[in-house]
Amino acid sequence: MKQQRQAKNKKSKSTEANTNWYESKKLFWLGLAIIALTYIIVYPQIFDPKVADLEDNTYYYLLGHSLADGNGYTDEDGGLHLAKSPMVPIINSVIITLGGDIVAIKMANGIMFFLSLVMLYYLLFKISSNVLLAFVTVLLIQLNTNFLFMSTIIMSEMPYLFFLMASLFMFYAIMNYNNLTTTKYYLLLIGTSLSVVAAYNTRPFGAIWLIAMVLVLLFAYVYNHKLLKSKYNAPYSSKKYRSIVSILILSAIFLISIFVWKSYTDSYQTIERPEYIFNDNFTNNFLVDAETGKPTSFSDFGYWSNRFTYNASQYTFKIVPNSMFWNHIDTFKPATDHQLAFGLRELGLREKDANPTLPQILLGNIVLIIILLGAIQYRKNIFVWSIFLFIIGSFIILYTNQIVFITDGFRYMQALTPFLLFFFLTGLVKSAQWLVGKFSKSSGLQNAIAPLVIAIFLAIVMPHYILALQIEMENAAIRHPDPNSDVDFNAPYHKQFLDYLSACNWIKHNVPDSAIIGFRKPKIYMIYTGSFKKGIYMTMPAFDSNPEEVLEYLDKWKVQYLLLDTWYAHAFHTIVPAIQQYPEKFNILQQIGGDIPNGINPTYIVEYNKNGFVETENK
Repeated sequence: MKQQRQAKNKKSKSTEANTNWYESKKLFWLGLAIIALTYIIVYPQIFDPKVADLEDNTYYYLLGHSLADGNGYTDEDGGLHLAKSPMVPIINSVIITLGGDIVAIKMANGIMFFLSLVMLYYLLFKISSNVLLAFVTVLLIQLNTNFLFMSTIIMSEMPYLFFLMASLFMFYAIMNYNNLTTTKYYLLLIGTSLSVVAAYNTRPFGAIWLIAMVLVLLFAYVYNHKLLKSKYNAPYSSKKYRSIVSILILSAIFLISIFVWKSYTDSYQTIERPEYIFNDNFTNNFLVDAETGKPTSFSDFGYWSNRFTYNASQYTFKIVPNSMFWNHIDTFKPATDHQLAFGLRELGLREKDANPTLPQILLGNIVLIIILLGAIQYRKNIFVWSIFLFIIGSFIILYTNQIVFITDGFRYMQALTPFLLFFFLTGLVKSAQWLVGKFSKSSGLQNAIAPLVIAIFLAIVMPHYILALQIEMENAAIRHPDPNSDVDFNAPYHKQFLDYLSACNWIKHNVPDSAIIGFRKPKIYMIYTGSFKKGIYMTMPAFDSNPEEVLEYLDKWKVQYLLLDTWYAHAFHTIVPAIQQYPEKFNILQQIGGDIPNGINPTYIVEYNKNGFVETENK
């Protein structure tokens, strides 16, 4: 017996000695230190302390102020204006109440990003017991400018990522820790539930994570999986009992949160269109054709078939590989198209992407196969199954949620990308080890495969990452003027955006307070001018419309003035054809900036009269 123990210990020591260095738990803390140091070096260089010129960004900021002032989810005119992501204004309101403002809110987003990275690193290491795979995955996410940019604006991406990672962190503890006391278990379960609720109220996609958790718990109940390892033998600690209780608690807290939110919104009896979380863009736009902005129906099988096929091909062959490997380099560089009225150009519109090319199809299929090969390496880990269910469920929703523009795709991929990249790296390493194993049985060679494959992969992608980071650092200081100070027109801001601000200031001082104004991104106007007129700031449609539909829209909302700017450009795409066909109904009040020979077009402020103007010499 003693000899058997000695042989077992000797074998254990031998196995430990042969363990790859990158699987050592001692390196975990070194990897965490490098991640923290990288964040400290990189993040300040890309941090932009100004409000981004994105309307959702200012929307959440203004709603945060409204909540902090005790006015609830109300717009500047006092009307109910519910957030698409009600959790984001709540976070902003807390920071504002504590004395913070724009910079503090943006710094909070950066902190949530870093904490998400830490939790991700821990989870990936626990799943794989491989520091190298976990570290490289997190490092690439940390240096990805898609993530970095979203961490510096006041929107839902970072809170959503943070709450999802927090729920994963606690759910992993529930499923894998030994000797959980009853109190600790239920505290973790409540924490998981609240994190899922917060994720859902940040983005409706968070509901898929609740569904994934429930399915995993049901699997544990039906198949009596070793979900929990407890030192207690009492009935309350049985695996089956805990599975059912966990499902009930998760579902109950989630449903209660929905009931509370619906009760809050329904309490506004004087509002013409009371809305709650199910009735926003997640549901109302579900039946809207993303190309035309017009409603469709479930009976239009041809439309749904085309929509699913198109979105599936875009995600498989473009968006998924791009989100994992590439960074955007210059999101804000305007694109030019054909000449329009007044010598203007149609700018900035994101055209529907063409069909994938043969190289994209090949790359997409290869990436998908490698991801699946990596995922099956952890097939015995029930926690990984929950992640996989979450990914599959999210894609099902994404396919039916009008995501037709490749430039928007990465925003909806952010919570999925870290795990897809992790599975990809695992599949890449395991495939290489299997291939080399066919020709050589050398243990030393096998141990060297993982670092070698990762090094080659980094050598391919890192130059692009570094280039994107350099450009992001350069853009951080010049992308947006500071709304809290006078605009310096000699500063290296984008000329077209300065023209837009000049037009906003002209409207502020020259247009009646009661006017109904139509232009894109009206919240930008409000936050940069500090002007909250009594009139309505109509957001002009961004979809294709014929001139008659445009006039019908303007008449319906009694629009009196229009801002046609070259920064957002949607108004050009929509309004200019109507001006060309009905010039007698439009009067140019102001032309600002522009350098047509050099491709910079003027910004126009136009007056509209459905009955037409007597004098049209300004046209």
